[in-house]
Amino acid sequence: MKLAYTFDRKPKSKADYDLKYRYGSSASEKKARYERQQGLCDLCGKPLPKNFLEACQDHNHVSGDLRGLVHRMCNLVIAALEDNPAIISQGHSYLRKWNGA
Repeated sequence: MKLAYTFDRKPKSKADYDLKYRYGSSASEKKARYERQQGLCDLCGKPLPKNFLEACQDHNHVSGDLRGLVHRMCNLVIAALEDNPAIISQGHSYLRKWNGA
């Protein structure tokens, strides 16, 4: 897991501080990621909040590596499925079974 970021300079904003401390990133990096994703959730593909700072920064809980920006609910789904592709696949099969697809 990544350790807390040590600042070489004073953070520009609370958002910068939070992003540096939690993810080793910055508000400008998050904005760039938002623009690369064209303002869409990396999981469901639907529009993210207009304010890029309201999008959740998904990350690998083991390595600390950043993934994409997602909705708060999409982030909760990923966490509930324990970042485990096997559980996600089982969930997909379950929904297909009960939705008749």
